[in-house]
Amino acid sequence: MEYLEGAPITSHCDQRQLSVQDRLGLFQQVCAAVGYAHSRGVLHRDIKPSNILITDEGVPKLLDFGLAVLSHPEVTSTQERVSAQFRFLTPEYSSPEVLQQKPVTEASDLFSLGAVLYELLTGSLPCWATLEEPSANRPARRRLVPPSEVLLCTQDNRAREAGPSLDTLEEIGAARRTTVRGLRREFAKDLDWIVEKCLELEPHERYVSVRPLDEDITQTDRFL
Repeated sequence: MEYLEGAPITSHCDQRQLSVQDRLGLFQQVCAAVGYAHSRGVLHRDIKPSNILITDEGVPKLLDFGLAVLSHPEVTSTQERVSAQFRFLTPEYSSPEVLQQKPVTEASDLFSLGAVLYELLTGSLPCWATLEEPSANRPARRRLVPPSEVLLCTQDNRAREAGPSLDTLEEIGAARRTTVRGLRREFAKDLDWIVEKCLELEPHERYVSVRPLDEDITQTDRFL
């Protein structure tokens, strides 16, 4: 493999205090790389910031296809091989079907892209609020806390199970060349909806491919 020097996309953006618009531009280049892989029948399955390096020239490089599988059922890796590789996955960025070792599709990579986008925007991993506790016959029901909500200065910690502390909210805004209030205004336009669409728990409710995701970001980017 080509040797690359660079920083993970999240570190790169924070170190250079890139605006939301600039972060979206980098993210769209990542989407193009993922889309290219999908067009060749390759599912990455391990998209996360540390596998997206940004070179000194500002060019994103999608790395580590070690867990990738082919999307064609007749040549996809066997279940035994998938199970053996499971321990190397990154749960924080993996879709529910990947974690449950179910069949994966392009939608699985779309979930991971959504998790990366969530972190690029908010400085936090995706946050989930519990709607109902699990029972013997029913798993826990959860909902995603949208990017604009995770930045709310609220004292109701039950509204979210993770996310940035109140002390770091202003730092998050400054790293994006704005304020927390400014970020919330930007997210509440369309970015909340885009992120939520990527992070739907059911694969069929997500974007069907990278292309409509990229088109929606382009539309949003015009109004930022």
